[in-house]
Amino acid sequence: MELPTTEIRARSGFLWIRFHSDDLLEYKGFYATYDMVRSTDRKVNQHDCQIQFRHALDGFIETSTLVTGLPMNFTGPLDCIWLLEVPREYNIVLYINEFSLYAPNQCGHNFFEVFSGTTSDQPLRR
Repeated sequence: MELPTTEIRARSGFLWIRFHSDDLLEYKGFYATYDMVRSTDRKVNQHDCQIQFRHALDGFIETSTLVTGLPMNFTGPLDCIWLLEVPREYNIVLYINEFSLYAPNQCGHNFFEVFSGTTSDQPLRR
């Protein structure tokens, strides 16, 4: 396996790293470094948020709860992630009861994505 000769950059603000090995972890393994660098292509007024529900057996997800975490004068796009995690012996069932967005046909700007697992390369629906 060859090492990358250029930097690997996650432009989304999130990076998932997965390491998989057989039952014999041989040699030296790996060593990596990371740096946080200011993005040049993100809007200044964009507000990012991540909400986690760990080991909760049920709950509600709604955009109205985001208002409490935003500054009073906030205007601009949102990029929010809800992480739902249940014990291994359970599955997650998601019911979408209401979905209403301004300009819903502009999928590049307004969308709702669902992923299975802990990485974004396992999309279920957009």
